[in-house]
Amino acid sequence: LETILGRGFRMDHSPFALFADRESEGLILHGPGHHYFGLANYTYKNGTMRSGMVVFQYQLADVDEGDGGFCCIRGSHKANFACPRDIIEWESDLDLVYNVPVKKGDLL
Repeated sequence: LETILGRGFRMDHSPFALFADRESEGLILHGPGHHYFGLANYTYKNGTMRSGMVVFQYQLADVDEGDGGFCCIRGSHKANFACPRDIIEWESDLDLVYNVPVKKGDLL
């Protein structure tokens, strides 16, 4: 964390784990879609992004593409444009959503 953030960072909230069965409903895609969301604020100016929050996910098991787990629309998480509801709920443009493959022990 010091390499990325420098000295003086703080933990915002306690670590937590999300669990689900293979056939579970899952979650919707989320993200504020604007530049200020409480302490999770960010700015993009002159080609540089600055963010008030960084999230890490430590993998406890292998996840192949298509298995579920962390999904995103590449390059959009800190976008300044709201995502259409049908994409957030994964009802259209399914090819936009990328299920990130990871191995046990990886940090995402």
